[in-house]
Amino acid sequence: MGTDTATVTLERPDAPSPRHSSSRTAAFDATSGSAVADALQRAFHPSELDPADASLLAQIAIRHAFAAHAPVLQHGSPNSSLWLVARGRVSVGMHDAQGHWRQTRGANAGEWLDVASAWLGGALFEEAVAATDAVVYELPLEEVQALCNERPRVAQLLIEALALRIRQTTDTARELAVKDVPSRLAGWLLDHLSPAQPGPARVKLDQHKRLLASELGTSPETFSRALARLRALGCIAVKGYSVDVLDVEALSRLAGRASLAHRPGA
Repeated sequence: MGTDTATVTLERPDAPSPRHSSSRTAAFDATSGSAVADALQRAFHPSELDPADASLLAQIAIRHAFAAHAPVLQHGSPNSSLWLVARGRVSVGMHDAQGHWRQTRGANAGEWLDVASAWLGGALFEEAVAATDAVVYELPLEEVQALCNERPRVAQLLIEALALRIRQTTDTARELAVKDVPSRLAGWLLDHLSPAQPGPARVKLDQHKRLLASELGTSPETFSRALARLRALGCIAVKGYSVDVLDVEALSRLAGRASLAHRPGA
């Protein structure tokens, strides 16, 4: 994967928290409203969110802007909102005893950062830190519930989003228990394929190798060996911080998944 230069290292800050600003702009700002509506459409994909419902959700959204390395969510803190990433990337995980950040998953633009904890009384399940400059929208649960009462389709889509999050958590736990690192890496690459484009399917490795390794439950050294194994098998080609997937079917077999007829977005 090349060297580890020009990458993100997330450590517990000793200095005051980096910049964070928030505002409720979507209700009266067309640009902000469009941005959160677009993020919501992606968050509910492949189901389709009605544009009118997206607009209503955008009107209750509170915009938060975070500088890279800023804390976004704190485990155990009171919470009464749903959280959606609209721009940038947020790292979800925990600090170890030495204060080093251990990533369990990443949330990119158009992905839910927390769609669950507010429904169970409001203590945050996870901790999150901005891996890059990021924009995150907060949707207060009380207003979401009122909208669900008026628009049952919104409630159905949120149930689907919760079910998907449960499935992802279950899949991750199962893979950590029964699969070796190359198989887990193969699955991770399949989950992060870019939309269809000319040439090989591509995955951008735009995070620090240590973060990717911790997400897969391994060390950076073992992660590098797994990447080399996939390359030796002819499944992938590594070009700097990009991985070209040369054989999707072989990667799917290694990951223990059903054969893929086409890439995501095809």
